Amino acid sequence: SVRQRVGGKVTIKDMEEARKSGVDTTGTVCLWPAEEVMAHYLLEHAQDFEGKNVVELGAGVGLAGLALAARVKANCILLTDGNA
Repeated sequence: SVRQRVGGKVTIKDMEEARKSGVDTTGTVCLWPAEEVMAHYLLEHAQDFEGKNVVELGAGVGLAGLALAARVKANCILLTDGNA
């Protein structure tokens, strides 16, 4: 099993050890700029999602979907992410 060497911090050494163990670390250490743009867009157009079913594919840390969920009463908001 792979564990952080220092709680609350991710270092380059942690990432190297994870990769050696076959762990895909894509997107685990940052908030992608596109996610911030998507969150802004969704909040500016929040009314379009009222009562709708929403699926966010490749949500990463989920900022955009969580922001939308906090703002609107959608029927369902599903956030997905995974590395295949």
